[in-house]
Amino acid sequence: MARKEFHITDQNATYIKEIKKELGFKSEGKTINYIIQTFAEKQRDFSLAKFMEDHYEENRKLTTRIRLGVNSAEKTTQEIKEMLNNYFLFNREPEEAFFPIEKDKHFITQKAEEEVQRRFKIMRDKTKEASRKKQKAPVIPEPVHE
Repeated sequence: MARKEFHITDQNATYIKEIKKELGFKSEGKTINYIIQTFAEKQRDFSLAKFMEDHYEENRKLTTRIRLGVNSAEKTTQEIKEMLNNYFLFNREPEEAFFPIEKDKHFITQKAEEEVQRRFKIMRDKTKEASRKKQKAPVIPEPVHE
């Protein structure tokens, strides 16, 4: 163990003596070592907390991107289901009636998109309502954009 001499203020010397007495150390050197070790542990804990916070933020952003992508895919899938359902209900020969959506958007496609938007709005409203019930806040319905 290295021997060092330090100049400290009277207030700090009093503080060291109080800690020594409180924790039952036999020497002021052990008390100073304890103070330094405690500080080092707090620094490690702070560094770990900062790392975890940064890591959580990165994961939260990634999770948000995945959730938005899944919602978009779900919406598109619902639109396709609606269109196919209507198409096969009212048409017997799909080869003759088929035309690409890029050429012209059929009214059934538009109706399917509106229906899916309506369904997703209902699901969002139910989710918000459940969340607000937990917070005991009044429900404000989301406006429909048409």
